[in-house]
Amino acid sequence: IGSGTTATLHAINVVSSGSLRIVKEVTGDGADAYGAGPFTVSLACTFDTGEGVLDVTVPGGPTREFDVDDPALYEGLPTGSVCTATETETGGAAEVTVAGDDPVAIPRRDTAELTIVNRFDLGGLAVAKRLDGEGAAGHEDDVFTVDLACTLAGSAVDIPGGPERTVTGEGTAAYTGLPAGAECTLTEIDDGGADRTALSVNGAEGGAFTVAACDTATCDAAEVVNAWDGAVLSVTGADLRSAAAAALVFLIAGAGLLLAARRRA
Repeated sequence: IGSGTTATLHAINVVSSGSLRIVKEVTGDGADAYGAGPFTVSLACTFDTGEGVLDVTVPGGPTREFDVDDPALYEGLPTGSVCTATETETGGAAEVTVAGDDPVAIPRRDTAELTIVNRFDLGGLAVAKRLDGEGAAGHEDDVFTVDLACTLAGSAVDIPGGPERTVTGEGTAAYTGLPAGAECTLTEIDDGGADRTALSVNGAEGGAFTVAACDTATCDAAEVVNAWDGAVLSVTGADLRSAAAAALVFLIAGAGLLLAARRRA
């Protein structure tokens, strides 16, 4: 402080303090499968001295990890300070809301409580196969395989029923029970030897998509197109029998002609 200048010091004299407990609640159809977290909350508090509003240094730091069975507890907060809780790691929830007074006033020698509610929704993907090109008819009984990989909040998702699905001909397959908000990519890992393939999800080219929340089993839709340029010859047992019979007829006829020629000689 320079000579002849005046400085004003604001201090918080804590004559009493209180605590804040932050409780975690998870809801939604996907809560059991995907609502385990991790969850992180950060607390910011201010105190009105009557002459100005000051930031409060949160004892133990502003950040806490918490879950359904282990609330976040902040102790030693000045009575009368006003605090706002922000969840900084949501576990991939579709929606996060705060139940209770927010911001919350810290009581005298007591514990205030906030509940942060995370909702987890479910979605699904329907996969349809389409065969195209001159040679498509020869592949109506072929079996094709697709694979789905997803992440939620940066962690890999265990795909219900496994990541692979098989489709026969122009059939369909489905992935259900996926976490809404997950980032997913669908790929075809067995294309039946097609000359060309094309994959789209919800009308957009490529296999990448974000899972939409669904009231039904599937909301997202993928189409996988496999094309063959030329006609494919399909040989069945009946075809082989017909060919063998024709060959036998020609063989007998040829033998007869040869025998007749020898007799004339």
